[in-house]
Amino acid sequence: MISATISLYFNVFVLIAQAFQKIPLLKEMAPTQSEPPFVLTQLVVLTLFVVLGVLAVIRFRIERVVHIVVKPIGIANVTPSHR
Repeated sequence: MISATISLYFNVFVLIAQAFQKIPLLKEMAPTQSEPPFVLTQLVVLTLFVVLGVLAVIRFRIERVVHIVVKPIGIANVTPSHR
C-alpha cells in the first residue's frame, strides 16, 4: 500500500511538472519550475499524499480469512475407470 501511494505521488508530481511546462498560464507563473507557485503546488500535493497515505495505513485492516471447504455432492468414492 505504501509503495502504491509513493508511485501514485510520483505520477502526480510528473503531471504537475508537465502541466507547468505545457499550459501557457502556468508556464507564465513558473517558467523555470523553481518559482514559488510551482514549489508551493508540489509541497501541497506532497503534504496531501503524506496525510492520505498515513490515514490509509492506520485504517487498513486485514480481515480474518475464513476458509470454506466445499464437498462435491454425488461424486463420493468415484474412481477413474480403466478401459
